[in-house]
Amino acid sequence: MVRDPVERCRAAWDSIANATTVKNAYTKLIRQEGESFEDFVRNGLSRWKEYCPYFRPMHSLLCGVDGSVMVERVLYYENFREDVQQLVDTCHPGRMTPVKGLPGSDWTCLPGETTSIITAAYDIDYTLFYGATNDSTS
Repeated sequence: MVRDPVERCRAAWDSIANATTVKNAYTKLIRQEGESFEDFVRNGLSRWKEYCPYFRPMHSLLCGVDGSVMVERVLYYENFREDVQQLVDTCHPGRMTPVKGLPGSDWTCLPGETTSIITAAYDIDYTLFYGATNDSTS
């Protein structure tokens, strides 16, 4: 399952920033990157997307070294309910699944610079999974 990189990055940051306890070394170190999400994006995202699973690009998990997608079907967080129903229909025609939609986040209020940095950092994910490039996602 993939999620829009801006939403995924923001959700990961929110989870770390709002954690009441430090559960692992990532949480402690990432909190030191800055006071705000924008600070983190400017100062730490390029480094942490390589090392921290919360920020790792999805293509690094779903693609082979040659860049080909290694899964038969990609599900999208944004279309979770519909994608899961299609998967259930394929395996068990006529069966309904009681899957609730997943909560989204409103990142439209982020500064343009922040979303531009994130979309550039996850350009391959946008290209492979959303059929888009930086120009069409910002």
